[in-house]
This record gives sequence, structure tokens and C-alpha cells, in this order.
Amino acid sequence: MGLTLVGLLGLGGGAEAVDKYQTYTRDLPDPSSLSAKELAQATKIYDRNGVLLYVKHTDGVVRTVVPLSAISPHLVEATIALEDRTFYTNNGIDLRRIVGAAIADVTHQRAAQGGSTITQQLVKRMFVGNDPSIERKVREAVLALELQRRFSKNDILTLYL
Repeated sequence: MGLTLVGLLGLGGGAEAVDKYQTYTRDLPDPSSLSAKELAQATKIYDRNGVLLYVKHTDGVVRTVVPLSAISPHLVEATIALEDRTFYTNNGIDLRRIVGAAIADVTHQRAAQGGSTITQQLVKRMFVGNDPSIERKVREAVLALELQRRFSKNDILTLYL
């Protein structure tokens, strides 16, 4: 009887987890729509001699996409060191960091540290926002895995920086 009850509870919990996963991931945006060429950028207006006359920012966005090769390697290395040491080896998420951050949050009863990878931070910024919910974190993780599958590490880093 006891083993049957445990089995039924486990089965019910598993079914609930699958249902929540399907609910959370039902309407995910397509990460392949994300590319440096499609990001909102400032419009630059030049005169006939190539002198910059005016910069128009769209929707408050102040961004100029540049190739990774044009960014200082020191900035790239510092960003990876500070934000995601496992960037080049993780698959878009880092379960150890997520669990560590969750434990720190519970221990300190507040958001004590972040557990998101660079890829997850990019997904948060471009697709899912900052809602502090479990649903958002699940959506973020699923999209980060998909982004990792579709883009190279250098592409992700270019979009992030």
C-alpha cells in the first residue's frame, strides 16, 4: 500500500511537471529571428562627404552592432570572466550555477546571486523580460538551449555585447 501510494504521488508529480513544462513553453518566440542584422539600431545620417550629421535612436534603443573582432579582446575576456566562466563549454545553461544561485537565494531569503549564463541573459534581454517567476526561468532556459543549438558561441557573444 505504501509503495503504491508513493508511486502514484510520483506519477502525479511527474504528470504535473510535464503539464507545467508544456504550458510554459507553448508560445515561445522563434530564436532564429535573432540576428545582429535584425536588431534595432540607431540610424546614422551622413552627408555626401561621409561626415556624420545625425543619429536617430529607434524606440529609445542606443545600439550599434559591431563584429566581435572589433571589440577589445580584454572586454570580451572580462565579460566572460565576470558573467559566465563556462561560456565556451556550457550548452546555454549551467545547472550547477542555477542550483547554487537557488540555494544562495533560499539561504539569504533574497536574490543573493545570479545563476544565468550569458546565453540566458541574452534570452532574457531579447525575448522573455525580467519577470521573477518560475515560468520565465523555464522559458529562458528552453530558449537558451535552442539559441545555443542554432548560433555559434561567437554569434551569441556578439549579440550579447
